[in-house]
Amino acid sequence: MKQRLSLLLFIAIVAAMTAGADTFYGIYVNGTKVTSSNTSWTIGSGTVSYNHSSNTLTLNNATISRSGTDKNAIDVEASSNRTSSALTIVFTGTNSLNAANADAVVCRADVILNVSGTTTFTTTAGDQYALRAKNGACIYPRGSGTLNLNATDGCAIYGDGNGSLSATIATLNLSGKRGNLCRMSSVYLLPSSNSTSTTTTVTFKPTK
Repeated sequence: MKQRLSLLLFIAIVAAMTAGADTFYGIYVNGTKVTSSNTSWTIGSGTVSYNHSSNTLTLNNATISRSGTDKNAIDVEASSNRTSSALTIVFTGTNSLNAANADAVVCRADVILNVSGTTTFTTTAGDQYALRAKNGACIYPRGSGTLNLNATDGCAIYGDGNGSLSATIATLNLSGKRGNLCRMSSVYLLPSSNSTSTTTTVTFKPTK
């Protein structure tokens, strides 16, 4: 009888711990984990929010500035806790994501960047990248807005040899000291379905 009561008590404790466990969605924004209990907050005058049902992260008028090794503005990992394999990040208004001695945005899984307005990723100091596709990830810039990718010492977009890019965004501006598209497995610049023009406009700043 005592053994049965002990077993029931153990099961009850485990169930309570499981029910109260926080689910991590494999997303870091400004160093903060996006979890089931932390899906929205403010950054200065901007906001960050995550919708688990649609697997969509939204940044509205957000400014992020970080400095230090591996201190990325956004870091997306592969995660079975998300409802689909490709995370959608929606940028509305004017967003500025900055990192010194680190990559501005790192995608370790497929990510759709849906931009309206103007969004800028910038990395300064160190041989770093404004946008990085790791572990074979594909990045899909979309939307009617403008995405600026600036790397003062490294590459604008870096693919680690197996990352890819498929862009249908209205305007994509790349500026990297060491190169604009580096070690990419594949690059597709497709007609934009989100702008008044029929093509994606891409500007490459010559490397120095």
